Amino acid sequence: MVEISILVPTRSRPVRLLDFLQSIIDSTADLSNVEVVLAIDEDDRSYDEMKWPDARFKIVKTIAPQASMGS
Repeated sequence: MVEISILVPTRSRPVRLLDFLQSIIDSTADLSNVEVVLAIDEDDRSYDEMKWPDARFKIVKTIAPQASMGS
């Protein structure tokens, strides 16, 4: 059961995303309670060959046309 879900806008920042994910890994006692939802713009190719961390939490990748945070 996921108790916290974090939405992360990712536009062209793969290094910062990896730092963020590592911070979650380093500072969370029970990773099974965490879900990270990535909002990736369909024209953003910076994540295509990214080496994802060995995360012990759920990562959901959503790919859609670029939009503002409000939409």
